[in-house]
Amino acid sequence: MDIGHQLDRMKESFLWAAAKGGREEEVESLLSIGADVNWRNGDEGETPLIAACRSGHRGVAALLLAHGGDAMGTSRNGESALHAACRRGDEELCALLVDAGAHDEGAFEAGISAGHGQMVQRLRGLGRRHAAAAQASSRRPPPSIRSAALPAVEVPRRSPRRRDPAQELLEEVRSGYRERAADAAERRMRDDEPPACPTPQAVDIVAARLDEAAKGRRQEQQKRERAQREADAARAQSNQLLAELMQAQTVASKLREKETSLKRDLRRLRGRGLSGMEVEELASLERDLRAALRRVTLAKEKRLKASVHVPDGYVCPITRELMRDPVFCGDGHTYERDAISVWLMTKDTSPKTGCVLETKALIPNFALRSAIDDLRNRRRLADEVAEDDDAKTLPASPG
Repeated sequence: MDIGHQLDRMKESFLWAAAKGGREEEVESLLSIGADVNWRNGDEGETPLIAACRSGHRGVAALLLAHGGDAMGTSRNGESALHAACRRGDEELCALLVDAGAHDEGAFEAGISAGHGQMVQRLRGLGRRHAAAAQASSRRPPPSIRSAALPAVEVPRRSPRRRDPAQELLEEVRSGYRERAADAAERRMRDDEPPACPTPQAVDIVAARLDEAAKGRRQEQQKRERAQREADAARAQSNQLLAELMQAQTVASKLREKETSLKRDLRRLRGRGLSGMEVEELASLERDLRAALRRVTLAKEKRLKASVHVPDGYVCPITRELMRDPVFCGDGHTYERDAISVWLMTKDTSPKTGCVLETKALIPNFALRSAIDDLRNRRRLADEVAEDDDAKTLPASPG
């Protein structure tokens, strides 16, 4: 198959698709470059006119009829354009086809089966009027004979009969389609107009629309993927928060148990004197005292740690913890390297300001890192002092 034949097949398939979609400009462009108006598609054998009538596109149907569309053409299953129009109940489209010479009792029966009996009756009357007019025109004598044989007779005027407004509107629509069809046929049949040169204009239009649709599908796919990534990140964050909440609940439960134990010991100590206690009870009391002293030491240690003030600039804005590897970000602020790296995997904005970052490059903040290390050393010294105080305060257990 040569390239010319392939291009013809492409034009005709585009014509069928444009007629089915109701795109009048594309249909007219394809017809102007020589597309076959009565081409049949390979699946059902439908012509562009049948496809347009099946979808209810009256303007496209009128345009195809004006360019020589076969109003009586049928598909492989024997259905014509009039079948499709009658089944839809589109009286204006049916009248347009009947005006073009379509007459099929099978189509009228299909319209009656679809519940459009009154429409079919009007269409049959329109067909009979067309047939009578054609028969009278064929039997009419030449003008010279008519003028000689018929004497001039004065016809009395009759008052015009009032017509139905709906019928008048229908006639106006039909006349509009006839005028458009006549104009299109006149443009194509002018002798002084040169034949239309086959240009790939229609092919370019359809190709551009296909590219635009493909681009839209790609953008939609990217949006779905981005939304999926954000949903996964939000799910992971919610799981982490749930785990932290469960851990906090566990710690709170342990603290409540300790509080209950201390209250019980306090009530026991208040209710009895030491002189009346047994050796085992005294040993248990000594263990409780050592545990209480340990808790006092831990509280002292916490106070010492709290005395080492941690500046806000040493804390990561994302994790709210003391940083170990601080880095500069594109917004001018400092973050923990691991936290900001995870942030930038899914976002392009600043965690602190919300503005779009010009760059995702990370620069180590050595000065802040040295200051944080110095702070950690001072807190370590505070821990050692607390441990020494604890060792001096706790009494040795009896041998």
